[in-house]
Amino acid sequence: MRRQSFRAVPAWAAALVCAVSLGGCKKEPPAAPPVAEGAAVDAGQATAAAPAAKEPVKAVAETRTPFTFKDVKIAKVGGEVRLTYTLVNQGGRRARGTSCLALLDKEGYFLSHLTLGPVSLRGGESDVFEDKTSMYQDVWAQAGAVQLYVSASCHSSTSDKVVSQVSHLDPTGAPVPPGTPAPRELGSVEDGTIAFELKDASLSRGNPSEQVSLTFTVKNTSTQRLKADLCVRLYDSAASAGHLDQATSDYFNLAPGASSTLTSSLLLDDEQHWGSITVAKVYASNYGCSGSARAALSNVVEVEKPSYIESPPPEGQEHIYDEPTVLEENADLVDESGELRDEVPAAE
Repeated sequence: MRRQSFRAVPAWAAALVCAVSLGGCKKEPPAAPPVAEGAAVDAGQATAAAPAAKEPVKAVAETRTPFTFKDVKIAKVGGEVRLTYTLVNQGGRRARGTSCLALLDKEGYFLSHLTLGPVSLRGGESDVFEDKTSMYQDVWAQAGAVQLYVSASCHSSTSDKVVSQVSHLDPTGAPVPPGTPAPRELGSVEDGTIAFELKDASLSRGNPSEQVSLTFTVKNTSTQRLKADLCVRLYDSAASAGHLDQATSDYFNLAPGASSTLTSSLLLDDEQHWGSITVAKVYASNYGCSGSARAALSNVVEVEKPSYIESPPPEGQEHIYDEPTVLEENADLVDESGELRDEVPAAE
């Protein structure tokens, strides 16, 4: 079965957008016509097109984790990671869930959990799936191993919502070699503990039709890999006690001593205040903007709103742009007053 999903990774979601994974669901295929010997068969149609060639799955006693992955292949192609795998339901009844991909760094720490797409198989049934998900090269380069699993939600491979055996694989889909660090959760720090350094934050907008972007550099100054949310609060002046609007990132994830420069679109809770905003205050925290700056895990950086970034246009109205000037190479199409000529002068 072929489908595609779009992620996100690292993922900036909600207020600072990075990625969202979508997927298709396996459906019961209709009866397929006979396939000529040697003809190519789509992977997702293997059950219908060539049932005789499939090795029967022996159903086992009822289990909480009936799904098993086989023949996994993973490849990084451009800005995507593509996966092909056989999923087997070894249980005695239909089971459903969502295929998930977890990235782990070379020390075994989790980088992110990605949603691939929904799956559904009858007891004793198997099928081949193909998935792809967007992936930044700098994120994929940190991955020393991956986990492939089926769950009700792709947030943890150790939760009681997991309904498959968890496959621990290298970035090609092969089983990890002996000595590979076991998966381990990220560390955490208490609210108000400085673990990150923020700098070089700025707001920008390419043109009035684009969203405002926030660019910043963040460094993990602690001795362990950590993740954190970024809170952006917007004020009408630096001296104001109360903010007019705010935006929260999903999270970023950095190894100890590592730094990264990130750019994300800034989606506001209420854009009607944008015209009054003059400054943004940015900081890292455990829970985004749900707490005050006293709980920050970093320094608080003030960013002035550039004067060229206008207030968003009223709903239903568009920006009015100046008419473009005539290119020099077409200057012979207009007269001295700027009006179009009735006839184009003949070439000498």
